[in-house]
Amino acid sequence: MNELAYFNNTVDFKLYAMYNGVGPHDVPHFLVSHTTSVNIALIDTDHIDGASDMFYGYIIFDNTNNKCPLESVSRINPYHFTDETQILYLQNGYDNETNSYKLACKWQFTAPLNYGFKIVVEMFETAKDTFFEVKNRTDLLINEKSVKLYHAIYNSDTYLQVSLNNSENSCRFQAFISVVKNTNIKQDGNCTIKVTETGEINWSTDLNGYMYENNIKCTHDFYIYNGTEAVFDFYYLSIRDTGGDYIGYYDEESGELVKMDSQTFSDGGDRGIKLAPYKNGTTKRVTWEFISDGSFPDYGFKMSFSYLGTVSFF
Repeated sequence: MNELAYFNNTVDFKLYAMYNGVGPHDVPHFLVSHTTSVNIALIDTDHIDGASDMFYGYIIFDNTNNKCPLESVSRINPYHFTDETQILYLQNGYDNETNSYKLACKWQFTAPLNYGFKIVVEMFETAKDTFFEVKNRTDLLINEKSVKLYHAIYNSDTYLQVSLNNSENSCRFQAFISVVKNTNIKQDGNCTIKVTETGEINWSTDLNGYMYENNIKCTHDFYIYNGTEAVFDFYYLSIRDTGGDYIGYYDEESGELVKMDSQTFSDGGDRGIKLAPYKNGTTKRVTWEFISDGSFPDYGFKMSFSYLGTVSFF
């Protein structure tokens, strides 16, 4: 077991910590305390079911009196990101006098040259008087009327400001922000195809326990022939940033992308997605696609594709 210890002798400051395991079921954890130290224990997880293999996060001794977390380093002077490995979680502050989340928040950020920003709102409980906006130097990107949860908003400018205010009603807010390279170029993700002895086809990121890279793309065409039926399933699907990264398939008839998530393949009930050829007996092509954006990678996926018995068209 390893232990990390952090100390601060300024008792007027609160300790604010965020940590998150890397895995399909991990969610961020927050710690706000008036203590002047914190210990984080790192233990061997080889024999602990569901444990995370690694974690990331940050700790700051923050002057949060009548302020929101991280405002002390970003409200007056912007916080400067240095690269895409930095990920900050934003939350609105808690008003101890009214026992509600009412405090006004303002965060400013700057990015390195050739980088922009990505922000994903994960929690937004609105009230009638809620004011919210995300803007760069020239444009309003989103406000309280246009927020979509778990939807990545990209901004190519090197400046970003996030403002939140609700004076009369309590409103919960949580989002994460990171920088991404300003590029539309996707590198080949080198996803692998393997055929088992039983004829099952496996498609995966196949990284031997490592996380996939940023800004990659993998595609593969599967064919469903006359007289067959196909089932797609996942051995694992670990994509934490569902606002920016995804795996899904294109419906050849509608042209729409059907995205997958871990809830689609939860334990219990029928598993997988069954697809058939066209009803006139012609072969249907199903194109699967995996995309990662410029930050917040994860372990990726391993999926299977196999043929079933004869299809009934009744």
